[in-house]
Amino acid sequence: MTGRNALAVLMTALSILAAPQAGSQEAVFAMDEDVFAAGGTLRVTGTPGGDLFAAGGSVDVMADGARDLIAAGGQLTVEGTVGEDAILAGGNVTLLGRVEEDLIVAGGQVRVNRRASIGDDLLIAGGNIAVDGTVAGDVVMAGGRLAIGGEIGGNLRAAGGRLEILPGARIGGSVDFRGREAPTVAPDAIIGGEVAHIAERGFGDRWRDHRGLGWGGRFGLAIA
Repeated sequence: MTGRNALAVLMTALSILAAPQAGSQEAVFAMDEDVFAAGGTLRVTGTPGGDLFAAGGSVDVMADGARDLIAAGGQLTVEGTVGEDAILAGGNVTLLGRVEEDLIVAGGQVRVNRRASIGDDLLIAGGNIAVDGTVAGDVVMAGGRLAIGGEIGGNLRAAGGRLEILPGARIGGSVDFRGREAPTVAPDAIIGGEVAHIAERGFGDRWRDHRGLGWGGRFGLAIA
């Protein structure tokens, strides 16, 4: 995807969202094999041949087979399958489908549903975060309340107000949490590595500490 195409979808989305909306109004257009969609209330279906870009007040992405997905909305739900990577942002973000490779997501309320899956790594930032689905790789997360109820194949590195590892959760690697309180771990949760807690007063300390979450985590903190 070229920078010119990315700029085109951004400008189109901004122009549509800035205009008065009468019910469900949307615009969908293709550039080569890529698909660009924007609207007040937007529902994207079908099978894009390339990348998919979507923006709107309320966005539901049900399309299958997009190479990469970039989507933003006040209410954002992704139900389809993304062939490679996805970047999602919104007030309330819910993943119900599958991302074959990496997922980056930021929002006020973020949920990875129990039936959702991510084929590689997850970088996530938000106010309240719930990861109930399956992540094959590592998870880096930052936010207020962090809850893990699903399965993580690799390591979990987190920073925030509170971390809860819920009943039935499975983490193949270690857990590293930087926050005011120690993480709570359900008795039947399975963790393959060690659980480490570094007590800190706030986000400022995490940002300044070069031993923190690294560039991935700092990016998540910046989004938060």
